[in-house]
Amino acid sequence: MEKPERKIITASAGEVVRRFSYYCDATLNAQSVVVIKKNGRARNVLLSLEEYERLKWQDQQAFFAADTPEHFLTDIEALADVTKR
Repeated sequence: MEKPERKIITASAGEVVRRFSYYCDATLNAQSVVVIKKNGRARNVLLSLEEYERLKWQDQQAFFAADTPEHFLTDIEALADVTKR
């Protein structure tokens, strides 16, 4: 199953304040995220609750020890080496 492509919309904080409803609807209807800039720098992201839940769920995925991804093992070994010092 392919993931839907996410559209990224960039807007200033002032623009988001003035058109909040529009940007909220954009996150729902177009599978978009809104990058909110303040003083020309990206500061926050507005996304749908569905997208937030999807991202949160990815953080909590579980797997059997035998199926541990290689990059996790490398990180664990590096941490073990640091704590031995």
